[in-house]
Amino acid sequence: MDRTMWPRVNPGGRSEGKGVGHVRAVSLVGSVGLMVWLSLGTGSALAAPGVATPSCQGDPYTHTAAALIACGDQVFPLQSKVAMPGGGIGYIYKVDGMTVEETVPPQGFNPVTATASELQVYAYPPRPPLGHYQELQDWKASVTGRHVQPASSFLVSDPNTRYSGGNNVNWAGYSDGRGATYSSANAIYNEPIVSQSYCTVTWGATWTGLGGLYSPSLVQAGTAIGTGPGHNYGEDQAWYEILPSSAVYLPLFATQGKPFYVYVGYFGVTNNQDGFIFYLTNQYTGASLQFAIYTPSTQYYYNGPGYPAGYYPYYDGSAADFIEELPPGAPYLTDFNKFGFDAAYANGNQISDYPWWESTLYDYYTGDTLVTNGILGSRGFTLQWDTCY
Repeated sequence: MDRTMWPRVNPGGRSEGKGVGHVRAVSLVGSVGLMVWLSLGTGSALAAPGVATPSCQGDPYTHTAAALIACGDQVFPLQSKVAMPGGGIGYIYKVDGMTVEETVPPQGFNPVTATASELQVYAYPPRPPLGHYQELQDWKASVTGRHVQPASSFLVSDPNTRYSGGNNVNWAGYSDGRGATYSSANAIYNEPIVSQSYCTVTWGATWTGLGGLYSPSLVQAGTAIGTGPGHNYGEDQAWYEILPSSAVYLPLFATQGKPFYVYVGYFGVTNNQDGFIFYLTNQYTGASLQFAIYTPSTQYYYNGPGYPAGYYPYYDGSAADFIEELPPGAPYLTDFNKFGFDAAYANGNQISDYPWWESTLYDYYTGDTLVTNGILGSRGFTLQWDTCY
């Protein structure tokens, strides 16, 4: 969610060593009430993310488009179907001026033997080089034996819900930064097992993406968790987001305690549009979604807190992120026990191959650590929930 909604804070606790930066991130949430945040460029106050009336709670795809609109959600109907090379189908949506093309490969399509161009056309992650044995094994496990979810008649987003970019004040996890220009980030994480804590209504999001450390620009995808009433998404529901637009929820779910794979990749500029590939799959059930998104231009106008007003690129290749987040405006973090990013890759290389930054999430008022980060290994790390606020 859009981390730039928070006031700027000195993260503090920064240390340098062996070319590696550690950033303590401050979560500006207290123990009293719901904290409101400002929408981009409007100055209007919005309630905590994911708060829905009873008629719109849970998976939005179980509700009608009319009901969602009445609840304040944004609905983007399916525009058209197009034939794709080899007999596949593309489903076209228009979302906040962006073209979203969900791809369904033809029957019998084999990503293991497909060419690089065929993989890109059907929004698969690129094949790792032969010398990257572990990455190649993870890739094969993520693209074979999958079944693409049926295309929905619409996509839906909540204008109150943005996953964050800008100051990593509400992140826990690790990012690769300043060591390269990053065009892809992908991860396998075990979907958190949610428990009910002493905080009744809670929120959380697990994701990977590009950007967000040094600018308000961020492209990301992952899954959402929460407890208590009022959430306008299903437990473990997948989503994607390209800031400054709101998160778009997807008709795909993770399984708690089981591996979920997310790939976010940038494939360049076409007709003055940035192109991105998203590939998400539940490795336990085999359910998957894959789609390409084309932005309306290569830049957007930003007029929010934390950064000078002006034009910023949609694509920020200065960081690759692997994060558990307390969404802005949400007062309490979901108890997710302990889970692991078992594999995290930037540009097809292991997360530890680049200079990395650590984001630690703690309460601004009490100083309590909300999440304890495990030591970064060669391929991944663990996160331990400590308290909801």
